[in-house]
Amino acid sequence: MRKILIPTDFSVNSLTLLKRALDDCEQKTNIVLVYGASLSSSITELLFYSKDDHLEELKSEAYNEAINVLENKYQEMINSLTIDIFFGGTKNAFNNFIEGQKITHAYLPSDGRTMKCKRKNAFNIIPFLKDSDIEIINVEYPTAMNVVSNSTLARLLAS
Repeated sequence: MRKILIPTDFSVNSLTLLKRALDDCEQKTNIVLVYGASLSSSITELLFYSKDDHLEELKSEAYNEAINVLENKYQEMINSLTIDIFFGGTKNAFNNFIEGQKITHAYLPSDGRTMKCKRKNAFNIIPFLKDSDIEIINVEYPTAMNVVSNSTLARLLAS
C-alpha cells in the first residue's frame, strides 16, 4: 500500500498538496502530513512536552475543518491520515524517519517555495525531501500571499 508524505505548515493553503494527492489516488492510501520542528534543549520544557498538545496549538479551526471536509470527500481513498512532527535536523535523521514511516511518495510545491512555519523552532522539510530517494510529485501551489482561509477552503472543495 502506498504511503504519501505531504509537508504542512498548518495553513489551509498547504492542504492543496493533500487534495492533489487524493485526486491522484487509485487505491486506498496512507497519508502523513509532516511539520518540521526542533525540540527545546530545556530539560523542564522536555519534561512537560506533549506532541499532541503541540499539534493542537499549531492547528487552526479552519485547518481542522478543511481536513475533515477532505476526509469526508475522499473517504474511499484514505486508509489513514495522520499528522506528525519531524524532530530531526539532519539528512540522515530524515532518511531514517522516511524509512521508519515506510514512505513511498511525497507531494511538494512545484515552484520550490518554502511553506510558512508558525514558530521560531520550526523548519522547512522540503530540502530534506528533495534529497531523499522517494518519488517526488510536484504540485502547483497557491501563490497568493493574503488568501482568506474560507476562500481557500472553498477553492479546495470546488476543484
